Amino acid sequence: MAGGGQRVCAGAVFGVFWGVSVVFTAVPAVGYHGAMNVAKQLSVWALMLVLLSGCGEQVTPADPFDASAAAQLRALTDERQRFGVLSPSGLRKLLRLRERFPDAVEVRELLVEVYLGRQDFPALAALMLASRQQSAADSLQLAKVLCKAERFEHAAALIEGLQTGQDSAELRWLAAYTAFQRGEYARAAAELDADWQGLLAAGHDSAIIVRGLLHSYAGENERAIALLREGLRLKPQDIGAANALARVLAAEGRPGEAAEWFARVEALQTAGKERQRRLNKLNDASSSLELAWQERDFANCERSARTILELGDQTMQRNAWLWLVEVFRAQGREADARQAEAQALALRPGDAP
Repeated sequence: MAGGGQRVCAGAVFGVFWGVSVVFTAVPAVGYHGAMNVAKQLSVWALMLVLLSGCGEQVTPADPFDASAAAQLRALTDERQRFGVLSPSGLRKLLRLRERFPDAVEVRELLVEVYLGRQDFPALAALMLASRQQSAADSLQLAKVLCKAERFEHAAALIEGLQTGQDSAELRWLAAYTAFQRGEYARAAAELDADWQGLLAAGHDSAIIVRGLLHSYAGENERAIALLREGLRLKPQDIGAANALARVLAAEGRPGEAAEWFARVEALQTAGKERQRRLNKLNDASSSLELAWQERDFANCERSARTILELGDQTMQRNAWLWLVEVFRAQGREADARQAEAQALALRPGDAP
């Protein structure tokens, strides 16, 4: 396998993404987004730079994908299969392989899997945008990733192009969703109504909430109430839908029901603020860990990793244990490193309750 060219900006861009995107959660389909954490915001700015700068057009000759590179890729693949994630050093190695071999399909596929596992959608979008050839399936995946990264204008342009050659419930939902997010409510309603039963049959439950919101914006309160109730039965944590339902019930002169939903909105907002505080702490710990590693400040590395172990989800905990493996080995603490590695292995997908 031979690479046709290397994008000279790729290393810097992916470095930015890795540094600021350690803690990045998936954006819900509809509803309350909360305060944007620093890591996510910087990642989106980095994505905008990729989209607007055109730096990816410059190329330099790429190295041939030789036996040594193939062996390194196999080792990285094995590591991810073993732990469910790549270690920090493993990710750095994979990014270097991507810089050297931008046309190596196997490298790109593994990096896609890693970014999906991290839910690092801005970095994933940048990776996909750097590909010189895009099939219709690639473009559809990219459109979905751009939606996750909240780049709705770019997602809508891709979807519009795809709709000229095909029609599906998924494309129709994405067209409706991007129109809704951009404030094009009439178009969103038209897309949803064109194949409403097909959307529901395909499992696009978020369409119920979007259509309910659109009815509420149009003053069609009874329809809004029915759809928002059904949508909240399926997605009870959607603050935007709960707030809309409370307001519509109040407008319809049903204060008792409205009060119940306003109380639920307040509870969801309180829980959302707590989640945001937790994410902020995780983001600070992740940034501190990365900086401490660069400065070889192993004590601060360990403190930051243990904060992630306390507050993070299973994926974050696996990453933290793998960080500790590297921190301990850098200090010659091999017994501690083996113990940390065992902890990471115990948190493989499917092994934890």
